[in-house]
This record gives sequence, C-alpha cells and structure tokens, in this order.
Amino acid sequence: MNSTSQGELVSVVIPTYRGDRFIGTALADIAAQSWSHWEVIVVEDGSQGETESIVRRFAAAQTGRRVEYLRHEKNMSQSAARNTAIQAARGTHIALLDVDDRWQPSHLTATMAALHSNQAELAYSTVAKFDDRTELVTGTWGPTAWDLKSFPYSLFRHCFITPATVVFQRDLIDRVGRFEPALCPCEDFDFWIRCVAANVRFTHVKGCHVLYRKNHVEAQTGGTCRMTEAYARVIDKHQTTFPNPPTEYYRLAARAYFSAAWCHATTNPKQDRTADPSRALALLRRACEVHRRKAKYWIHCELLQACERLNSNFLRRQFLHWFRPRKFMRVGQLISAA
Repeated sequence: MNSTSQGELVSVVIPTYRGDRFIGTALADIAAQSWSHWEVIVVEDGSQGETESIVRRFAAAQTGRRVEYLRHEKNMSQSAARNTAIQAARGTHIALLDVDDRWQPSHLTATMAALHSNQAELAYSTVAKFDDRTELVTGTWGPTAWDLKSFPYSLFRHCFITPATVVFQRDLIDRVGRFEPALCPCEDFDFWIRCVAANVRFTHVKGCHVLYRKNHVEAQTGGTCRMTEAYARVIDKHQTTFPNPPTEYYRLAARAYFSAAWCHATTNPKQDRTADPSRALALLRRACEVHRRKAKYWIHCELLQACERLNSNFLRRQFLHWFRPRKFMRVGQLISAA
C-alpha cells in the first residue's frame, strides 16, 4: 500500500452496553493493529460500570492518538450509540467494532488494502466464530462462492456481512443515511441494503481477520424470535430495491414472515425472552398480504385463527406440529448462525 493510503485516518467506533468484560480486550486489539493511523470513539449506551475508567486509562497510554469516551444517559440501542460515535468521527474511513468481538492485528491493513486495490467504498470479510466459554473456534460465517458471484441478490436472501468486519468511506453516511434504530437488531442488514440501493461499491476481503464471539449473556443481538422478525421487516421494506422480477422478492419476504411466525408460535418464552406466541397470527397475516398467491400461508393463517377461537390447547399442539415450516426454517437458522 502506498504512503498516501497509509496516512488515511480510520475512525474505530465502538458502541457498548454493559461491556466492562470486553472493552479492555477490544481496545488492546486496536492498539495491536499494523495499521497505525487510527482513532477510537467509544459510546456507552446508558450502562454504568468500569468502561469509562478502562477507556480513559487506555487513552492516557496512547501518544498522539485520539481516544474519546462518550455516553448516553439512557439506553437508546446499539444503533443509536453507533450513530453517535460516527457523528464524532474525524477519519476518512469508519471501522465498525462491537465491543464483544475481536480483531486480528492484520484487520485494518488488509481491509484498507482491499478498499484501495478494488476501488471500493465498503469492505468486509469472513469471521471466525468462537465460543465465549471455551474460546474455541467453532466455525466461520461469511459469503459462499455463490454469494459473491450473485451479489447483491444473495445479500437479500441472507445477511453474511458482520459489522465488526466492515470498513467504509465516511462520506457514505451522507449518501445512505445513518443506522436505523427502529430496525434493531437487523439495522446493519438494512444499512447494507441501502448501500446497495445507492450503488456503493462493495468488496470482500480474503481471509479471516475478525473473531465473532458467541454464547455470552451480554450479547445485544440475542433472541432468535426478535432477530427473525426484524429480518423479515427489513426484507419487506426493501422488496423493490433490486431490479429482478418483483415476485421473487415477495416470495422471500413472505417466507421470512412465515419463519418469524413459526418462531414466535413454537418457542418457549422461558428459553427466549423475545418469543411472543400472540404475534404469530399477525406475522402470518403479513405473509399472506405480501404473497397473496401462496395458498399455504392462507391455510395456515385460517387454521391458527380457528385454534385461537376454539381456545383448544390440543388443537394448537397438533397444528404447531404440522405448522413446522421445514424448508422455511432456514431463514431463522441463517440468522442465528451469524
């Protein structure tokens, strides 16, 4: 990489909520980057603990680098905290880092190199997933060869871009807008699709330069039902974003709502606090509205309404056994795998 690109300032934005256990490691990963021209903005989203003191100690140890701590007095969502950090950024590029994820020392250098060599505006890479308890790598998450070949249509089918891998040009915010808190926890998915609609140039960085933490209680994206429903709402919002025949996107949006309805209907709220069986019928109705020609959705909707009217637990159990959308489940599985 040439000297000009090496001189570009990368603003690392870290939203955090109850992230005391992770913030020190995240900051250490930034300090270990082979890319030396960076600044850090940490925004604590309403929680109180040791995060501020940890950030200030880190800042005191950094010579000639800007390390800023900001806070929301009330919890406003991860998206809002990320937006606050981006607004305070001074760099030409924004690098996203969730407080519980890890960066390899090569991350910023490899990602900035890909941006320049491919004349791209947004770069992302595949992540290695690791278990919080054992710290063992359990797999990877990112685009397949088909996903890369079929981009951006493949992105609409499932979100394979993890925020902690992303670096983008700062001026994209002026063109695309900020992250949308109302779509949390799929606000990142919505942002990527808005970038596609604005003809932003994407590039995939080879190799795994980011570690994605799984199975910890502090995770802000927890709750499969909440995640699946948000995913459906984002797909529904962007049905007309791509130039392919509209019927394909109606099918994808309806499938996502169907999967979300199943998730709410069959998940025990004690196992997933975001589960709300009363939401299943409304989500099924939306699936019917989106894809009116799909008789199966209408049949499921009518049967579930009958179960509710009869208030029969036996009929409800029988219906849910039959309702299980085997081929549609993969939408929720793809989300929860990330």
